[in-house]
Amino acid sequence: MKKIKISALLLACIMIVSLFAGCGSTTKTIAKIGDYTLDSNMFEYLIQNVAYMYESQGISITGMLDQEIMEGTTGADFLKSQALEYAKQNAAITKLAKDNGISLTKDDKDSLQADKDAQVEQMGGRKAYLDQIKEARLTEEAIDEYNELMFLASKVSTALFSGDGIYAPDAEVVAADLVDNFFRIKHILVIADDTNKAEKKAEAEAILARVAAGEDFDALIAEKGEDPGMQSNPEGYVFDVNGTMFDSSGTMNTEFTTASVALGVNETSGIVESPNGYHIIKRYPFDTEYVKANIDTYINSYAGLELQNKLNEIMTELEVETTDAYAEIDLYDLFMIEATPAPETAGGDTAPSVDDVPSVDNHEGHDHAEDAAE
Repeated sequence: MKKIKISALLLACIMIVSLFAGCGSTTKTIAKIGDYTLDSNMFEYLIQNVAYMYESQGISITGMLDQEIMEGTTGADFLKSQALEYAKQNAAITKLAKDNGISLTKDDKDSLQADKDAQVEQMGGRKAYLDQIKEARLTEEAIDEYNELMFLASKVSTALFSGDGIYAPDAEVVAADLVDNFFRIKHILVIADDTNKAEKKAEAEAILARVAAGEDFDALIAEKGEDPGMQSNPEGYVFDVNGTMFDSSGTMNTEFTTASVALGVNETSGIVESPNGYHIIKRYPFDTEYVKANIDTYINSYAGLELQNKLNEIMTELEVETTDAYAEIDLYDLFMIEATPAPETAGGDTAPSVDDVPSVDNHEGHDHAEDAAE
């Protein structure tokens, strides 16, 4: 199999939207989803995105295409169905925008064109840009459409789900949910592994002694803490009793979560060992006064969840009619795989299980909490 080469390209093409003719490739209609037409360029682009997600998680698609991963469903069927789910979300974005009179203005398009011109120049010029697209077996038209949809989704989010928008979350409700169900936690992490546990535990114990002596916890985080997430989250991590971040961007590990939620407000833990090393954890106040004073930090995440919930609602109502071209998409050709399925082997090239299915969410998400405190 030729290694999927879309990662760098996808990063480079974020918010690059072309308003001129693309590669001139022949397209076929794959499906009608409500009033939205899914063509082969976009469908193949979405399949590549799904495959890339699995590869980034260490799950190779080599040899999985003919494997039966659930009754009557091969790996190829699975990838296509997942891409179709993403296409349904594209259709939902389009419908939500249309129903509320939201579209891209000339100023929007001019701004997007300027962004693309700058990015294309950064990538070495138009020829280099098109060469990279061709090498990744993508099309400019698909990238254009995808990024236009994401820009449109941003406009929808701003207009309908923030401020005075008709679907904007109520600040009082958000504050009550946060106060009732979430904890605000900071910690000092001393990273350790099997080769240096004794040394690192002694280091953590020395820091704990300084905490017990009354030294400022935030100052000790800055001096001794080895979790970069404490720099990007200076007010602390906010998560529920299960360790799930308030914005659903990640989950803390069990040891960290259990020790954190057992603390009283302003209480500090002893040494807590986790797979990352040794933690000294402090629970900070997270009352109504604090949350309301910092509501802008939290309400946008709630708005994002409301947007996704609305899109999911629309998606359940959309009728999908696939064409013959849907069945004819050749994933062996798309991924440059020889049409001889590889045998399943332990530890590699196995098809994902149903539990591995990524959620359909084209919007922003982060794993900083999981990375920092797992």
